[in-house]
Amino acid sequence: MRMSRFSFTVVAILALSVPAMAQNGDIARVNEESKGYIMKVYADQGNSPHGQGGGFGTGSAELISNAQGKIRILTNNHVVGKAKKVWVQFRGELAQEVAVLGTDPRADLALLEAPKTLPPQAKPIPWATTLPKIGDAVLA
Repeated sequence: MRMSRFSFTVVAILALSVPAMAQNGDIARVNEESKGYIMKVYADQGNSPHGQGGGFGTGSAELISNAQGKIRILTNNHVVGKAKKVWVQFRGELAQEVAVLGTDPRADLALLEAPKTLPPQAKPIPWATTLPKIGDAVLA
């Protein structure tokens, strides 16, 4: 499933959210606040018929929605795009398997859905309320 229209919107919104949080260069505060919505992603790429290739990929992901029982997570396509199985893990929690709902290789984005409940500290990433200005601090 491709999600090109969705991709641009998400990239723009995520790009705006972190600079808003990183005001005054308070990276330690951003790191502490991110514990609720930043998680690790693990992807099992499997093996080729000849026993080569495949492997295991890791990356990061952001919780973007937890509404109506739909736990939506955003990550990079290059980590999960061809994976046989994908898991996410919040800090200090056990990993849980998730489904890949859609990918956009050109934007390098993938949308995941977690079927289980989230840990108590989990919360969606805060969205920016203002546009960034040239020279604003950015964390990626």
